[in-house]
Amino acid sequence: MTLEIISPQKTFYSGDIAFVKLPGVMGSFGIKKNHAPLVSILGPGRISITELNGAILTIDIEGGVAEVANNKINILLN
Repeated sequence: MTLEIISPQKTFYSGDIAFVKLPGVMGSFGIKKNHAPLVSILGPGRISITELNGAILTIDIEGGVAEVANNKINILLN
């Protein structure tokens, strides 16, 4: 599954991952391979990325939008 996290200023992350946990406005949620398509508004919080090698990265955000379709996750940050 591929994840891309971008803002108007820069790309924060781009690569293949095993799992990502996102701070939705109604609570946090996770996305694994073959997740159903969705679009969600993200609130302030922390994105937690589990890479294919098991390493965990975190990115603090103020909010944004996440789109999931066909094992590709696009996150547009405010």
